[in-house]
Amino acid sequence: QPQKGLTFVQGDATHTNFPDKSFDFVFCSSLIEHVKNPDKLIKEIRRVLKPAGYCYISFPPFWSPVGGHQFKPFHYFGEKIAVKLAHLFYGVKDMKYEGDYGRLYVRTIGQLNNLLKKNNLNIISVTTRMLPFNTAWIPFFKELLTWHAEFLAQKPK
Repeated sequence: QPQKGLTFVQGDATHTNFPDKSFDFVFCSSLIEHVKNPDKLIKEIRRVLKPAGYCYISFPPFWSPVGGHQFKPFHYFGEKIAVKLAHLFYGVKDMKYEGDYGRLYVRTIGQLNNLLKKNNLNIISVTTRMLPFNTAWIPFFKELLTWHAEFLAQKPK
């Protein structure tokens, strides 16, 4: 049911039709690992954010136990082997990294950290969703232990 005062828009998150500086807050959950060019996504988020606006970006880091999505835990062996093993163990035919929700790409906490800095978005916090403690700050192990990383960043004034 459509709600009064709400408008839903479907489109390409790396190239929207919104004017510059349209939003105080951008919410981007479980998308960046399906985008071919994550830099374009971050640039678009920055473009539509108002000065001092915030963005929330979350995703499962690829090298975490759930980072391979429907291919877990076989994603650790590479795409070809993961597809074969997932088919064998899960019985799903025509499984591939390209699917209904786009392609699955390797995305890491370190990559997103660098992309946000490169695009002049100030990182306010990096936390862990779905775990009782924050593993997203532990060097090296953060990529393996963080089931779902959460970034809160702010565009400068």
